[in-house]
Amino acid sequence: MKAYHLPPDAQPPPVWRLSRPNVRARIRRMDTRALAQIYKLNPTTAQRVAFRRLTGCRRYVYNWALARRREHYAATGTHLSSAALSRELTALKHHPDTAWLAEVDSQALQQALRDADRAYANFFAGRAGRPRFASRHRGDRTAHPPAGGAG
Repeated sequence: MKAYHLPPDAQPPPVWRLSRPNVRARIRRMDTRALAQIYKLNPTTAQRVAFRRLTGCRRYVYNWALARRREHYAATGTHLSSAALSRELTALKHHPDTAWLAEVDSQALQQALRDADRAYANFFAGRAGRPRFASRHRGDRTAHPPAGGAG
């Protein structure tokens, strides 16, 4: 390792300071990490039914959003915005055939729209393949924003 000889009043360059193995720099880096919490639940039968209803509604909205974006692009050749999809989702919840979507948490449905939008963003950025329709056989994992509305 190369030794640095600096005058006592000089500050080392920032790159040297971060690459130097000291505890303070490691603690600073640890403070900026995002943490996630995963819980395994043992729900009652009623809760299990509610979770399945929620994941089914999220899957329906995700698949609907993918289909709407594909239809819109095929018809017009332009991108369908997230705001337009959100407005269409609101109208879809008021339609008699899909009124059951109004029974579940609206934030979970909005998160499904954001997930579809992120899937297309990753596809166009070259980070992932073309988004596939969600299947009930590939897992029932779901993400929820915090109860306080932040996130």
